[in-house]
Amino acid sequence: MRPRLLSCLVVAALGALSCSRPPAADTKPSPPSSPVSAAPAPVSAAPSSTCPPTLVASQTLTGGVAGWEPFEDDTPIQLMSVGVFDGHPRERASLVPDSDAAAGGRRVAAWDLPENGKRQYWLACYYDHSRIALTRMLSSDVKRVEVARNPHETIGGLPVVTDITFK
Repeated sequence: MRPRLLSCLVVAALGALSCSRPPAADTKPSPPSSPVSAAPAPVSAAPSSTCPPTLVASQTLTGGVAGWEPFEDDTPIQLMSVGVFDGHPRERASLVPDSDAAAGGRRVAAWDLPENGKRQYWLACYYDHSRIALTRMLSSDVKRVEVARNPHETIGGLPVVTDITFK
């Protein structure tokens, strides 16, 4: 059966995905510090490629705020959640996990990815304290994505992602 689409709020409540957050009024993401290269190759089933656990980024204030002094918080930008999409994430077609069960003191959300015609599945990595998300197309040989989370530790209010497996 094809994975069902569900509203971002319900998926976020499951702890499997962070919905995109509205932009802060006076902030914008800074351009990357290194030149942007061509799109990365799709993630294959083996060897697996997971989301980077942290990002190095900065934000700048585009206008002053009367009576306030800006400073840059040095809290690490950490991986907060992971989503799987039917098509590029900008299309907002997030998929609901086919299962989300407790196993060995952690929760494992799993997406089964049946043949999808010409459309591709994508993985998105969301980070706390950042509007930046990383995304990568999954190759057609990836048939299942499993995301393990530790329900006893949180980042941004969501269980910590401990492992991402592609099968």
